[in-house]
Amino acid sequence: MYIQLQNFGYNSSIKSTYHEGKYECIERIHQFPEIAFVIQGSVEITVDGVTEVANAGDLAVITPFRAHSFHTPEYCNIWIGVISSDFAADFISGDNLHVSGTSAVFTPSLSLSNYVTEHFPAPAETQTNLELDNIRYRSVKALVYAVFEEYTRTVPQVSTKLKKNALVTLLLYMSEHFKENINLATVAYALGYTQTYISHCIATIPNMNFRKLLNSLRVDYAKNLLISKEFKLIDIAYEAGFLGERSFYRAFSEIVGMTPTEYRKLNRR
Repeated sequence: MYIQLQNFGYNSSIKSTYHEGKYECIERIHQFPEIAFVIQGSVEITVDGVTEVANAGDLAVITPFRAHSFHTPEYCNIWIGVISSDFAADFISGDNLHVSGTSAVFTPSLSLSNYVTEHFPAPAETQTNLELDNIRYRSVKALVYAVFEEYTRTVPQVSTKLKKNALVTLLLYMSEHFKENINLATVAYALGYTQTYISHCIATIPNMNFRKLLNSLRVDYAKNLLISKEFKLIDIAYEAGFLGERSFYRAFSEIVGMTPTEYRKLNRR
């Protein structure tokens, strides 16, 4: 799993991208909400381990800190907007409340579908930091509110008490120190929290625990080394923070579904 650091922290920003053809996005997690609109074809969207199919005309809403990935079996034309949380301030409520639906994908009403089609950013607007008094800011915020209003009204919602600031601090710390010899106790001590509280923060991400989170960061880093450099596997294991080649193989196979050697051969081909 990839912790997408560029989608943490700042306000008044939207990253707008269009993908046409086959689209693959590895599992990632970030602080900002995300909206996807399928223009043509279909795409498989996996959120917290649950896979749903979004067909042409469907919308998907991925709320903060939910592990998600995209996969297209055939063809799709999809718009994805990653928006800073201030664009949905009335729906992403405060530092202590995480609200999200029981399903990420939903079929919008005809009026919302038409509104989204007419108002989502043009392909040229790939990344924009917007001023609060800018007309584009107001347009994007209106679009986001329209989507979130119908999503929260038509899809059953669940509320999870979550200290967002603590989770952000934890994820940033681990993304900076995963190559070191850290464990739950040393991370808790460094951040000034109890081990129980750190475990609770991580457990708010479904199917996640400290060991899996740490190994996911190390494996993501190792994948880049396997593709781009001629390191020996033992060197990659140590560079990524593993204590040996055996633990590296075990963690990599568990997370990726193949061995480091198989992954290297596949991607070099």
